[in-house]
Amino acid sequence: MWYLSPNPGILENAMRRLLFLGSLLCAPRAAWAVQSHTGEGLAAHAIAHAALAVAFGFLGWRVLRNQEAWGRPLGWGAALFALWSLWALASHLHPGPWLLQRDHLILVPALWLVWTGLRRMARGEAR
Repeated sequence: MWYLSPNPGILENAMRRLLFLGSLLCAPRAAWAVQSHTGEGLAAHAIAHAALAVAFGFLGWRVLRNQEAWGRPLGWGAALFALWSLWALASHLHPGPWLLQRDHLILVPALWLVWTGLRRMARGEAR
């Protein structure tokens, strides 16, 4: 890709990246994190959030029972994903409350913890 070319010169490459990212940041329309669903779409989406919460809750429970070093962040990340899924479900069922729209406060730490746990697991870190 032109904006990631390896050797056009440090300054020129930085300017291309800045131009590319700047164009993305300056041109967006409204980006709504919580989307409204109606009818059958809401029911299917609610079932999906509930199933995801159960799956991540089970994963977190299973991983936290393991005593490996990578298990702690991965397990807590999975638990936070389960909490996020329930939080997002509540935000779909009750749109509008300010606090429910801040689901990124749970999702970002969950992503970081899962990434940390997977990185430790890939490195083979033991207790």
